[in-house]
Order: sequence, then C-alpha cells, then structure tokens
Amino acid sequence: MVLLPELSYYTLPGGQFNAVTFTTQGPAVVNGTFTNTEGITLYQMTPAQVLSLSKTGSIGSYEWSSGRISNLTITYLNLAVPEGAWSIIFLNADNPGVYLHGAYTNTTIVTFYTPLVLTSP
Repeated sequence: MVLLPELSYYTLPGGQFNAVTFTTQGPAVVNGTFTNTEGITLYQMTPAQVLSLSKTGSIGSYEWSSGRISNLTITYLNLAVPEGAWSIIFLNADNPGVYLHGAYTNTTIVTFYTPLVLTSP
C-alpha cells in the first residue's frame, strides 16, 4: 500500500509535525527514501501517543525513534511494525522532548525520492 507517492513533499514549520497514519492486519514493513532541508526526527507512535503529543506538545512515550536526522541527508526508512494502528511522525524541532515549548528551528522541506510504502514481510 502506498502511504505517500514518489516525489511528494511537504513543508514542515519549526515546532510542528506531520503524521502518516496507517493500520496493518499483520506484521508489516514501512519503507521509502526521503531527504529534508533542516533536520528532523521520526517517531513510530500509537493513536494514544499521537493524541498525547497533540494535546501536550511534548514527546512522551513512543515505540521507536530515528534520532535526529541531519539536514540534506538521504534517508532510507525500513521500519518493521507489528499488527495494529500506527503513525509515523515527522517532527521538526530542535528540542523534541518539549517541541512546542523549545526553540524552534527553521521550516524544513521533506521530499520523498521513492514512495513511502507499507508491505508484508
């Protein structure tokens, strides 16, 4: 299943996030290749974790994190996910622990060189 098409892109202001949400019927893999212009962090979260992030503006719990991805780095995402409802969060913040209250970074542009896809292993 294609989650985001090839050559899609979006702008992500400092201190903001974008969620790519999907549901799997069994174990699956999310993969795709992208870059960004200012540096971002990715998280895998459940719907409850995304709701908490939206309400509090803070990263509380999460299932997986990429760590900070430097700007202009070509990144290949290959993430195994179990059955269930998930979101991949693309967060643009200098201080991910308290992103709405921390110092904001510049707007970043995230560009997908390949589609972001969900496949069965």
